[in-house]
Formats: sequence, C-alpha cells, structure tokens
Amino acid sequence: MKKAIKQQQGFTLVELMVAMTIGLLLLGGVITVLSSSHQTYRVNDALSRLQENARYAFQLLSRDIRMAGYLGCVGDGVPIVNTLNNPSDFLWNLGQPIEGFEASSSSVWTPALPSSGTIPSPLGGRDIIVIRGVDGTDVKVVQHPGGNPPGSADLKVTVGSSLQEDDIVLVTDCLAAAVFQITNVNTSAGQDNVVHNTEVQLQTRLATLLKR
Repeated sequence: MKKAIKQQQGFTLVELMVAMTIGLLLLGGVITVLSSSHQTYRVNDALSRLQENARYAFQLLSRDIRMAGYLGCVGDGVPIVNTLNNPSDFLWNLGQPIEGFEASSSSVWTPALPSSGTIPSPLGGRDIIVIRGVDGTDVKVVQHPGGNPPGSADLKVTVGSSLQEDDIVLVTDCLAAAVFQITNVNTSAGQDNVVHNTEVQLQTRLATLLKR
C-alpha cells in the first residue's frame, strides 16, 4: 500500500517577499497621494486666506480713499478757519486730500517723510499714502454762543454725539467752516455741550459761521 503523499501548504519565502514588495509599492503610492492632497489643501487654504485679507484691506482702503478730501457740505471756495495751535501741521493740511511717499530704500522715502512721529512706525521699504478728510456724522449743532464778542465757545449738539475730549472736529453751515479741538464734552438738558478754548477773534468768527 502506497503512502499518501502529503502536499505542501502555505507560501514560499519568495512569494512572501514578492507580496511584501507589492504591498510596499501600493502603500508608498497611497502615502504620496495623501501627502500631495494635504499639500494642495494647505496651498489652497493659504491662498484663500491671502485673498480674504487682500479683499478686507482693499475694502478699508477704498472707503478711506473715497472719503479723501470730504469736508461735509464745504465746497470749493468755502473759507475754512483753522483754530488749532498748529494749523499748518502736516496732519491738518486739509487742502491736500491725498499725499504719497515712495520708498526708495529701507529707510528713505521720496519725498522725505515729515518730522519724526508724524507718521508713527513707518515700515521700511513700503510706500506710504496719506489720506485727509473728515468722517461724516449725524451730529447737528442745535445752539451756539451769540453776541459780539461771543461768550465761551460752548456748542450744544445732539445728545449721544460720541464726541470726546481732544477730538479734532470741523463744523460748517455749507457757507463757511471752522476746525477746532474739543477741550471738554458734557451732557446736560438732553444735549451734549462741546467746549473749546480759543482767542476772542476766532470765537467771533466761529459764531458768525454758525449763525448763517
């Protein structure tokens, strides 16, 4: 009687090595695709953030640029009395709504920047644009000093004006205008009292503007 020949079962070493090699190749391909997809996602996410930041910056810039030179209802030829201590200062040169400075190096601009501190912390190598104008508000002067010369420069405006001490403001009746700095704001009798101290002749001029 012949002995039954027992057949060999399982995989040979060569077959296992071939299978492992194929598996490693497939795994490497999957990792490559995953890494590429992750990198693409990061690039697209960074680009989206850049576009969103640029859109936000342009929105802010476009609003300010549209408001350049805005002085309420003051038109060309309307006299503006500037009662500030430094009316010809760079910041209050309302006659020049837009002014630019081109960076010619990391620390030099053309034309040269004004005195130190006027433009706080300018970034080296970056062009600078200066926009001048006023923010339109719904504040209305409801009472002002009369007489000649007038009393103290105490203007009464609509309550809740949000004006604060040291604010630089422009008041106008469309026929003339004045610029001054607020020295005190208080509320009484349902009105905001806006106070500024200045010389008598300037008070007279301001009262004349407001009475028209």
